[in-house]
Amino acid sequence: MKRLIPAVTGACAIVLGQGMASADEVPDASSTEAPAMTGFGERLVLAWAGESGTQEHRVWYSTFNGTWTAAAEVPDALTTAAPALGVADNHLYLLVTPPGVNNKIYYYAANGTTFTADGLQLCDAGACAETRAKPALLGDGSTLYAAWSTANGSIGYGALSHGSWFVSTPSIPHALTNPSLGPTLALYQDKLYVAWVDPSEQVVSVATATLPLTSSSWSHEVVQLPIHTQVAPAMSVLNLVSSSNPAAEALFLSWTTVESTINFERWNPSDGQWSATNTPIPLPSGPLTSVSPALTSSTLEAADQQCFVTNSLAYTDRGTHHVFVKKTTRQNPKGCP
Repeated sequence: MKRLIPAVTGACAIVLGQGMASADEVPDASSTEAPAMTGFGERLVLAWAGESGTQEHRVWYSTFNGTWTAAAEVPDALTTAAPALGVADNHLYLLVTPPGVNNKIYYYAANGTTFTADGLQLCDAGACAETRAKPALLGDGSTLYAAWSTANGSIGYGALSHGSWFVSTPSIPHALTNPSLGPTLALYQDKLYVAWVDPSEQVVSVATATLPLTSSSWSHEVVQLPIHTQVAPAMSVLNLVSSSNPAAEALFLSWTTVESTINFERWNPSDGQWSATNTPIPLPSGPLTSVSPALTSSTLEAADQQCFVTNSLAYTDRGTHHVFVKKTTRQNPKGCP
């Protein structure tokens, strides 16, 4: 049996070896919005807001396991912003922002890789999540985390666990963004990271929270990076290979520059600093996209117990509006744990 697992701390180790790089134009995937991407089961899943003459987009998805499946529509799902994908408790989830519901966020769950037709509001007993932008979604074991920008630019957050959502009444401390730009989430070394673009569009800020997540989990220290971007960043833990550390993982931040290229910063936990770095996934040169990229890493165990680790980046081409996925895959001869 094959399995594809979103990469978090403790995921399958990588060993030295030559990587295989490939770039794909996803068949029939066309959008003016940012793509969403995650690993689920034995597949990589991509979702996007279909092109439309209005602000009401239908939501489509495709899965990859050697080849891309035909694009399929999420039943009854409409969105005004890009969707978000996440995996928790062996379930695939999708977040959308439907028109005509006062910016409320709805979520859909997948039965296998087929989404149900019944979207539910992201609410708890006391509050509902509301946003004008693409929300962020991330799974860790049995818990699903979400974050979103609010009408006043603060960043709200919540978590789904044991079938129930918790929506925090206080927002993330010291977090402020343009209400039309959403945050991004990542999990690294047992901490939850959130990044957002400051209203000046000259700074990307990063905050952390210890787990389990509560209103007191957030650190009051916010790291600010001098990054000029007009769209939301992306963040993910990627698997790396080096001669000194064949089992390396690192946290990366990526963003679309004003010149429509994609740049990266890498977090160094030993000194608590972010630093500019070359792209960990080879990309075409020149302008690529005017919207946010999507970044993820996944592990595939084949039937013969061979282990493959893939880092993937998805982007919407600024000229054609086609969605591309660039992948770098390496084999671990020792197999997956």
